[in-house]
Amino acid sequence: MAKVLLDGTFSSHPVHNAFFHVVLIENRGLCYKKLKSPPPPLLSSGTCELAQLVDSNQYDQYECLEANDIVGCQCMRDPIPSQQLLQEKSLTSSGSDSAEPNVEVSGTGQSAPIPHVAYFCVYSYPLRKQLFSKCMRRKRISVTFSVDSNDNFGDNLKVAQTWCSAIRCMLHGGAQAVSAPSSNGDSECQNGVTEKIPCQVCPLQRKLLVLVNPHSGPGKALRIFQERIVPVLAEAEVSYDLIVTDKAKFAQEHVRSANLNRWTGIVIVSGDGLVYEVRLFAFVLMG
Repeated sequence: MAKVLLDGTFSSHPVHNAFFHVVLIENRGLCYKKLKSPPPPLLSSGTCELAQLVDSNQYDQYECLEANDIVGCQCMRDPIPSQQLLQEKSLTSSGSDSAEPNVEVSGTGQSAPIPHVAYFCVYSYPLRKQLFSKCMRRKRISVTFSVDSNDNFGDNLKVAQTWCSAIRCMLHGGAQAVSAPSSNGDSECQNGVTEKIPCQVCPLQRKLLVLVNPHSGPGKALRIFQERIVPVLAEAEVSYDLIVTDKAKFAQEHVRSANLNRWTGIVIVSGDGLVYEVRLFAFVLMG
C-alpha cells in the first residue's frame, strides 16, 4: 500500500495542451502520467485527495521523481524567472523525454507568462549511467506544472504553494499533508482549492558553512562552486556563508571563533588538506 499525500491534474509547461495526472506519494516521490485526453474542467488543475491509502501497483506506469533525488520545489508566476535563467546557464542542460512534462534546456526562449497562471517546478538529480561508461552520474531534471483552475493568480498560487509545501515537508521533515477548513467551513477540496500545510510541520530553514580553497582545482575551486554548487543550493532553497581561505589553518581560526550552531552542515570545496584540517579540528571540539 502507498499513502498519497496530494493528487491533482495539471497542464505542463511549456506545452499547455498536454495534461498530466500528478500524485505525491509518501516515501516515494512525485509521480506523473500523461493523459490521453484533456480532463473535464472540474478535474483540471488542483483537485486533491489527501492521505489516501491506495495500491502502489497502480502507479507502476507513472514516471517518478524519487524522493531521495528531489532537492527542492519552487512556486512562480513566470516559469523561468531571471534568477532561474542565471542558474540554467550554470548547469548542463538535461535531455528531453516525451514522457516528461518539461525538462528545461539552458538558453531556450520562453513565451510571456499568462497573467492568472501559477507554476510549481520540482528539481531532481537522479543517478544515470553515462554513455559508453559504467560510471553513474547525477543528471538534472526539472518538471514544471501549470495551475490555472481559477480565474485569478492568487487562488492558483495557493494551489501551487500547497504542492511545494507538501514536497518540502516530505523531503526534510517527513510530514504529511493535512486538511484545513476552507472559507465556507468545509474541509473538502473543491474547485481546485487544496488544503494548506500547517507551517509548524514544515522543516526549519537550513544554512551551510562553505569553505573554499581557491588554489585547488588547480585554481578552479571557487569557479566550480559558483557554477555547479550555487545553482543546486538555490533550487534547494539552502542559504550559506562562504569563506575563501587564503592561508594554512585559516578555516580553523575562523571556525574556532564562530558559533557553530549557526550552521546545519559544512561544505568543503578543496583538496585533502582542507578536509583534513577541518576534520581534525572537529575531533578536537568533540574531545
